[in-house]
Amino acid sequence: MHGDGSCAVNVVAETSSNSTAWFTLAGALGGVLIAGLITLITAILSHRWQAESREQELSMERFNELRTERRQIYVSYFTAETDLMQMADDMKKQARSGDLSPSPGPPQQLSEPIKALASIAYVIYLIAGPDVRAAFDERQTFVGAFIRDAGKSEQTPDDLRAMRDRTYDSLAEVMRVELQGNSRSSLS
Repeated sequence: MHGDGSCAVNVVAETSSNSTAWFTLAGALGGVLIAGLITLITAILSHRWQAESREQELSMERFNELRTERRQIYVSYFTAETDLMQMADDMKKQARSGDLSPSPGPPQQLSEPIKALASIAYVIYLIAGPDVRAAFDERQTFVGAFIRDAGKSEQTPDDLRAMRDRTYDSLAEVMRVELQGNSRSSLS
């Protein structure tokens, strides 16, 4: 050691210099570590948000496809039902006028339109929501009663006419609501 204490000053200066270097290194590594963690968290959250967004898009796409399928089958049903009901009504008029001999059940001439309506009904049971299926069951009860009554020469009973209007209005309304997407149960 020199008499002037220069060795002690050099050790303190080196220690101070080394400490600063270590703090600088620790700060730089800590900054890189924090920046890396923030980047990783951002990437994870971004990926999750993108996955949720894709899932929502696919869900909305499927919902729109289902709504389109439903709209098409509902229109097909009402078209086929109208045709069948008109034929049945005409046959009832013919039976009343004596142009057609009365029959106890559905006239044979209605068998093809009945089959066509039944095939559409199966699809409705597969793709309709629970509210539509419930209203559709009621409508099918009416259609069955009306068809069984088609071969008779008597006037259509008032209760059957009331059921016709009530079931039609009910079914049309729940189908409209389902097609507008106002019910999440419509995806069931």
